[in-house]
Amino acid sequence: MHFLLFLVGVGDQPVACNQLCGYLTRVGDGDGVRKAIDPLLGDGLLRLVLGERFNLKLIHRHMAIVTATIDPMNPTYRIAPSILSADFARLGEEVRTVIASGADWIHFDVMDNHYVPNLTFGPMICQALKPHAVTPDGKPVPIDVHLMVQPVDELASAFAKAGADYISFHPDASAHVHRSIQNIKSHGAKAGLTFNPAMPLDVLDWVIEDLDLILLMSVNPGFGGQSFIDSTLRKIEAVRKRIDASGKDIRLEVDGGIKENNIRAVANAGADTFVAGSAIFGKPDYKAVIDQMRANLAA
Repeated sequence: MHFLLFLVGVGDQPVACNQLCGYLTRVGDGDGVRKAIDPLLGDGLLRLVLGERFNLKLIHRHMAIVTATIDPMNPTYRIAPSILSADFARLGEEVRTVIASGADWIHFDVMDNHYVPNLTFGPMICQALKPHAVTPDGKPVPIDVHLMVQPVDELASAFAKAGADYISFHPDASAHVHRSIQNIKSHGAKAGLTFNPAMPLDVLDWVIEDLDLILLMSVNPGFGGQSFIDSTLRKIEAVRKRIDASGKDIRLEVDGGIKENNIRAVANAGADTFVAGSAIFGKPDYKAVIDQMRANLAA
């Protein structure tokens, strides 16, 4: 998906995204898009995209960042292998191999044997794996930490300091959801909320403006290798509507039972980021699985 980043504002109020040029979206810095297209920015490009009807002085004055997609039929998809299903005896090698095989993010499932009935990774393992989370040419790959813990804030801070790029938590595990979101952001990480299959979405009414990621569980959390819960598709559709209405740059991630044969349906419902554990690490050829997922997404 190719994007043009431009600055826009009119009068004393920013123009609504859907009034500017049809289908609009934002691009997160973690995707490496802005760096590539920043040299294109300028008045000439603004005039080309917006036409002469906008006052460029007002555009420069307001500096409201908006991104416009040129091809709305081909959104950017991210595949995030979960190392919960990797070989724990050689995690660094597994991370490097799956990234070289085409992974976009590394998903890190953190369980405390309290909020969920399992015990997995701590911040020290995240810190140890951070140097391995790079592409073969040295580009950093985001570490996406999903906290299945209670309480939230202390571990969220520790993972942010350990190098996590995205940190999501379950709203029912925090006494003060907004405070927990702000705590994550205060450490420089991007914040997300995670919803279990039967968890309502009401909390989004109050905090969606502060989020960078919404993660929907399509299995009950605690163990890998479970089957996809079909009712999640309706939930994905509902969250996609909320994200689009907010106009914010928010990833919609789905975790649980994602495989080559259902990833297209999950994308059709509105997801753009896909966690896959055993579907990738349970096969001998990681690249073949990821390539097939991408082919199905492009179909």
